[in-house]
Amino acid sequence: MLLEESEFKERRNKLIDHLDSIYERAYAFDNSFLDPATYDRLKIRCETLDLSDNGEYDNGIPIPNFFIPFSLETLTKHHIITLDDEDRRNYEAYEDIPDRTTARDGSQALSYRLMWHFRSFHRNGITDPRGRLMDISVWREAQFPEFIQEYFLDGVFYQRGYTPVGNAWWTAKSTPLPHLMCILEIYGFGSAEELHCGEILTILATTITRLELDDYQDEVVIPVLLFSIMSDYKGRIIQAYFNGDELVIRKSKLYDFSTRETLSSSTTLFMQWMASTPVGDTSGFALEDFVPFEEGDNTESSIKEGGETKNTACAT
Repeated sequence: MLLEESEFKERRNKLIDHLDSIYERAYAFDNSFLDPATYDRLKIRCETLDLSDNGEYDNGIPIPNFFIPFSLETLTKHHIITLDDEDRRNYEAYEDIPDRTTARDGSQALSYRLMWHFRSFHRNGITDPRGRLMDISVWREAQFPEFIQEYFLDGVFYQRGYTPVGNAWWTAKSTPLPHLMCILEIYGFGSAEELHCGEILTILATTITRLELDDYQDEVVIPVLLFSIMSDYKGRIIQAYFNGDELVIRKSKLYDFSTRETLSSSTTLFMQWMASTPVGDTSGFALEDFVPFEEGDNTESSIKEGGETKNTACAT
C-alpha cells in the first residue's frame, strides 16, 4: 500500500511538472490567438463542443464527461422576478447592453450580466431566502487561494487584452469534486474561432493550482468550465481537462449577444451551463503517458525561470 501511495504521489508530481512545462511554452507565445497549427507544440487537443438549442449535448454525451447542463424546462420555471424598484432597475440595466456600451467595455458588461443572472437576481419558485439560481446549483463562490497561485498572476491577470473576472469563480459546494468554473473577459480583441492565449493560460494555471492544494491530493484530473466573453458581444463555452499528455479543450461555437433576441437566448444557454452539475471520476481517471516535447523546440519558458518575457507574451 505504501509503495502504491508513493508511486501515486510520484506520478502526480510528474503530472504537475508536465503542466508547468506546457504553461511556460504557452506563456512565451507571441500571438494573442493561437494558430491551430501550433496546438501540437503546446500539447493541446481541441475538440468541438456541440450544443443543441435546448442547451443539451447535441451529438451525445462526450467521453469522459465532467459536466451535465441544467434543464431548460427547470430554468424556465425559475424565471427572474423583480421584487421592488431597485430590482427592476438592476434587471433593466442589463437588457440593452449592445445599445449603451462600446466594443471596449462590451465583454465586461456581458460578464456582469451573466454574474447578475446567476448569483444576484431573484427567481421564481426558489425557496432559499436569497432565491438565486446559484442557490439551487451545486456551486459556491471560490476564494482566491482556491483557484490561482500568486506566481501565476502576471501571466493570467495582468496581461493586456484579457483577464479572468476576479469575483467570478465557483467551485463545487456539496461534493468533494475539484471542478472549477470561471468567466474570462477578452476585452482587447474581437471574437475569433481560434483559441486565445488567455484561455489556455487561465485553464493551465487553475489546473496546476488545484492539483497542489491539500484538499485535492487524491485527484489527478481538474475539470475546468470556462465562459469566454469577447468584446464584440460574443462568447463561448469551454470545457477543459488534462489527460496526462494533452490539454483537452472542448470549445463551443461563438454565441451572439448583440441583439435583444440573441442576448436573451444566449444568456439562457449560458445559465444552463453555469448551473451545471459536476460529475466524473477525477481520482481514478486513467491518465495517458506524457510524451516529452521534441528536442530542438526552442520555445522559451519564463514564468518560473527568470521571466524575461513577463507582461509581453501573448499580448500583441
